[in-house]
Amino acid sequence: MQQLNRQKIPILYLIFLPVLLMGICILKYSVNFPFSDQWPLAIMFEKIYSNNLSFSDLFSQFHESRKIFPRLIFIGLAYLKNWDVRYEMLVIFLLTCIISLNVYCLSRLTLRSNFITVLFLLAISNLLIFSPAQYENWLWGIQVVVYIPIACLTGCLVIAKKKLSLRTKLIICFCLCTVSTFSYANGMLTWLLVFPALTILASGKWQEIFTKNIWMIVSGLLGFIANAVVYFYDYQKPDKHPSFLSAISHPVDTFHYFLAFLGAPLALENLTVATIVGALVFSLWIFLCWQLFRLVKTDFLLLHRLIVWLIIGVYSAFQIDELHRHNQNLVGRLHATSLLWSTDMKNAVCNY
Repeated sequence: MQQLNRQKIPILYLIFLPVLLMGICILKYSVNFPFSDQWPLAIMFEKIYSNNLSFSDLFSQFHESRKIFPRLIFIGLAYLKNWDVRYEMLVIFLLTCIISLNVYCLSRLTLRSNFITVLFLLAISNLLIFSPAQYENWLWGIQVVVYIPIACLTGCLVIAKKKLSLRTKLIICFCLCTVSTFSYANGMLTWLLVFPALTILASGKWQEIFTKNIWMIVSGLLGFIANAVVYFYDYQKPDKHPSFLSAISHPVDTFHYFLAFLGAPLALENLTVATIVGALVFSLWIFLCWQLFRLVKTDFLLLHRLIVWLIIGVYSAFQIDELHRHNQNLVGRLHATSLLWSTDMKNAVCNY
């Protein structure tokens, strides 16, 4: 036992050191000054003071997103702290801690490894999750919107693995998927990932997915459709945003963009390095997926253990922001923010 405790100490340092350092950096370098996309909130605050704020203001479209729940957070913080945007950055830090805790819980629930191994994997994950490379995420309060869906997705996966009643799981996942949808446009993807995972985890063999438990996938699709109908009510394509069809019509450029996006945070603003790193990470993930599908043909319970990491990897693969910019060099522009999504795939690879 004493030897085990000695082994834990350095790993615990590795786990909490990135968390502590990032907390200190936010406190030291955060500035109380709204920037770019934060300024439209001032109009909302004016309506609050004139008693003219309505639900349509909260529901209104901003770019491709309807940010109902982040706006509620921003309004609450502004009321309590006179719109000191540094507190929005602390909310980002809190959401990131929740994501890290969810990753730890998923590791404990899925990996047949000793406690030291689980802690070591968490240490690696935290080096990515709390990396200062995504400094624009840490120091821009509006980025709360992109952390909420990730916290909701990982939270849903933890709930799916817990020993709770199926009814309780469905209610919680419905709520979290709705919060994710109305926080950021990419959050809609959680509906298409969480409920298949719930169905698989509730099934003992392949046949039950498409017979006994198919109703869970159907309920998830109905929830997705209901949210989408509300979401796209009076939806307007943002001005000056190119069509996403341009990405489909240029598949080679789009795939290059995808690989560079994954590798950008570790590329030191070099497009070639970003593409190579992204290709290595994506290739490794594809290889692990192929190995998983090969093994689960004869061992369905193995899928129970690894489905959550597969879901996280898929979510990361489809979280490429601003895909219509496939013809631009994104490394110099997005290296400070893209680690948020590419970290999901790297965590999935680490925990496979």
